[in-house]
Amino acid sequence: MALPMNMGKDVEGHVNYTLPFTNLNYATTLSQGVQQTLTLPTEHVYYDVIFFYQPGTTVFVSDVDSVSLPGGSFALTVSHGKPAGARVKGGAILRFICADTTAIVGVTLYAVQP
Repeated sequence: MALPMNMGKDVEGHVNYTLPFTNLNYATTLSQGVQQTLTLPTEHVYYDVIFFYQPGTTVFVSDVDSVSLPGGSFALTVSHGKPAGARVKGGAILRFICADTTAIVGVTLYAVQP
């Protein structure tokens, strides 16, 4: 079961932006130009997703039909370059791709409470 994203508080009750550890953590090593997918659980309607990327790597993420690396000119795309986080519907499929030889990617899920 995913934990809600409840920010920690200091001794005076002010938010200190710490997050609890959660039991829904995923990790993989991407290979250059090879798309990998992660299907989110359907236990909750939405999840707040926190991403981790190996420093110095180029990773793109999408939650729609495909993910792609950018070309040589600006173009409209559904791929996001190294997003820090996102609110994603349960059951969605996240797609990842990297431009480097390899890239380690981590994904942490927090349940959004109704």
